[in-house]
Amino acid sequence: MKKSNEIILEIQNVTVSFDGFKALNSLSLKVRKNQMIAIIGPNGAGKTTLQDVITGKTKIEKGKVFFKNNDLSQFSEHEIANLGIGRKFQRPTVIENISVWNNLIIALKTNKGFLSSLFFQLDEENYKKVLDVIKVINLENKKNYIAKKLSHGEKQWLEIGMLLMQQPELLLIDEPAAGMTEKETLNTSNLLKNISRDRTVIVVEHDMKFVESLEVEVVVLHEGSVLTNGPMSEVKRNKDVIDVYLGR
Repeated sequence: MKKSNEIILEIQNVTVSFDGFKALNSLSLKVRKNQMIAIIGPNGAGKTTLQDVITGKTKIEKGKVFFKNNDLSQFSEHEIANLGIGRKFQRPTVIENISVWNNLIIALKTNKGFLSSLFFQLDEENYKKVLDVIKVINLENKKNYIAKKLSHGEKQWLEIGMLLMQQPELLLIDEPAAGMTEKETLNTSNLLKNISRDRTVIVVEHDMKFVESLEVEVVVLHEGSVLTNGPMSEVKRNKDVIDVYLGR
């Protein structure tokens, strides 16, 4: 799908403090619909707090966050998720003792509980949703595998698939390449590029080589603010980035 100029997420001068420490300091950022960006920065730069603010886990001291023109301060965490924001943490949280296929069924956007989801008879529409997602995450040939038998990388892909079952318009993905083999890292890069064709994706990552492989706009955070942004080729040459991030 063609990239849009429509702004789907807008963060306006957001400040968050913890015991006097400004985790976010008048941070502003705009993300377009169907855009993928990567956020980098040293420890304490505000990467996790930013994700917590977008998902409603952490309340804002000053500023505003808008998603599809909705002021997110007016919504609970659960309501924000229902608006179309999905978050994947660094550590996979798949259900280890059931199959890949059943993990995706449980993640379907239904009102059913855990057990009723397992015995839920898929109609044609939902069957197609599961099938489409399992193809996107490249686990079609392992759909009957018990999840605990998957490699670390495959578990990460399954969890991304479980997020996709919720049909989010914005995905926050935290350090997807951590602990992966070189081949898994390459496959993850390709997976995220594929996903971002018709969704907005924000990747938070430490692995510079992985970020470069995504070929997207990079946003550098430092002390709770945006230090700079642009293609990785430019960011790497930025003197401020070299000073604060690379420590040279």
